[in-house]
Amino acid sequence: MKEFMNFKRNRPEKAAVSKGETTREFLLSRLGRYRNTGSGEQTSRQPADIDVYDDRGFMGKMNALTAEAVVFGFLVVKADPSPLDDDPADPQSRARPSDDIARVVGEVCSCEDGAWGQLENDMFGCFIPGFDAEACLAVSEKIKQKIKRLKNGSVSIGAAMYPMLDYERGQIMENARKALDHAAFFGPDSVVAFDAVSLNISGDALYQAGNITGAVDEFERGIKIDPRDENLYNSLGVCYGVQGNLEKALEAFESAVRIDPDNVMALHNAGYSKSMLDDTEGALRYLMKADKLNGNFFEIAFHTGKLLVETGCPERGKPFLERAAQLNPDSGTVHFFIGECFREMGQKNKAITSYKLAVRRNPNDAGALSTLGLLYDEKGENPEIPLIFCEKSVELAPENGLYTYRLGCILENHGERQKALDTFERALDLGYDAEERIAKIKAALADDDSESL
Repeated sequence: MKEFMNFKRNRPEKAAVSKGETTREFLLSRLGRYRNTGSGEQTSRQPADIDVYDDRGFMGKMNALTAEAVVFGFLVVKADPSPLDDDPADPQSRARPSDDIARVVGEVCSCEDGAWGQLENDMFGCFIPGFDAEACLAVSEKIKQKIKRLKNGSVSIGAAMYPMLDYERGQIMENARKALDHAAFFGPDSVVAFDAVSLNISGDALYQAGNITGAVDEFERGIKIDPRDENLYNSLGVCYGVQGNLEKALEAFESAVRIDPDNVMALHNAGYSKSMLDDTEGALRYLMKADKLNGNFFEIAFHTGKLLVETGCPERGKPFLERAAQLNPDSGTVHFFIGECFREMGQKNKAITSYKLAVRRNPNDAGALSTLGLLYDEKGENPEIPLIFCEKSVELAPENGLYTYRLGCILENHGERQKALDTFERALDLGYDAEERIAKIKAALADDDSESL
């Protein structure tokens, strides 16, 4: 995501954040990620004396069975990691638990008139017709307890049921896998039925992989299952924000806040969205409440301070930004805005120090370089110094009319009228109001031409 630029026309003294400076705009509820503790290796070994469908055969049988079932459950049973998994002296050790799991799953499944098969080396699927969530969990516990009595490790199980929302029959196995991922958050020997949290975890994984559309679908379905889950609303809002749909993002964040008025991340996200929608008062109301609840979030302190500076309240914004700098000393952006505070307050030397810190942390900070050039020129430094800074800022952000305008001011101040005119005209093309400067230079050049005659 790119930091939104607060570009103000007709204010050459006000810098905007450069394109290369970013911070995390939205806060996403972190559920963690499923840890794949298996080896990833495949084996063709099958348990002895047990009829196990191969993946294709099992799936073919599944398709036929589910097509006829009005109600059914599906379990995914997976061996939990054990110390044997990492025994280099016994490379076959990983397959040992699969023998017992297959035997137990087969026995239990047969008792329930179900079908089963091997999905992966240490993972088995179990189809049980006519079972609801409660019955599936009871069968899962039976499998789990039988495995534990064998004293050969443990299993985790994900369960999913049909019908569920608008899912097709063929999607229930995937839902059971999502429930298994959910079970991993509770550690070994866990059983979980597919629910809204399973979808939150799945959506988070899709979000991290860059599949925002897929994540939105997961979060929206999760809300249908549990419309009181504020984390789902917050996560959904983050996705809408990334997609640039700020109105829908704000609606989702405010839904989260209505459910939990003290949800710090949703409060921050609602405030950030309002700031992007130019509702400064509403933005500060959300951000300050979030900061009051938890003052240890860099993003909250930073965005609060930044917004106060941009709305002409540097004295109020500076404490927030200074705290943000303590929370994240490596952020160049926060030092840039601390520099903005000092500059607005007329403390040029302190401002220069802060902008230099910003450049030290991010040598490509076009905003800090441009403002340093402006301040050094105001101090009467060697003309080459501000010129170098301003030229570099334009090189880094050639699309920024403000930085181009400032370069024109430096050139004009030091007698380079024609170069300044060309630069101001380029700034005008970029959307910055330089017409007054252009007219002034053109009049001066015309006077020079008449005098030469």
